[in-house]
Amino acid sequence: MGDSGAMKQVQIGTLKFREIRGDWVAFYALPKARRMAGVQRRDAIAVRLGSMPITICNKHPNRKWQFRLLMQDLTADIIEMATGIRPTFPNEPQPAPESERGKPPKGLI
Repeated sequence: MGDSGAMKQVQIGTLKFREIRGDWVAFYALPKARRMAGVQRRDAIAVRLGSMPITICNKHPNRKWQFRLLMQDLTADIIEMATGIRPTFPNEPQPAPESERGKPPKGLI
């Protein structure tokens, strides 16, 4: 028997980071299964959360890590305000699919 009090984890989106035109950019994207009705499957729904110059990341690597943590907290705050549940994030960054590297998510709003 499993723990009846344990909550099932469900992915409700992805916090993505990309280097774009000299900036380190944070985006939040909904997973395909949760995209809004009426939106084509090939269209992404992604929101730009923030950015910082990549030169700062290169000169001060700890700033890149601090920016990542800030964007996670911001995303968690927004989701918690909307749902009442604070999301968690993986401890280590997950690599982007090769096809997405260096590109902003499609359908950026």
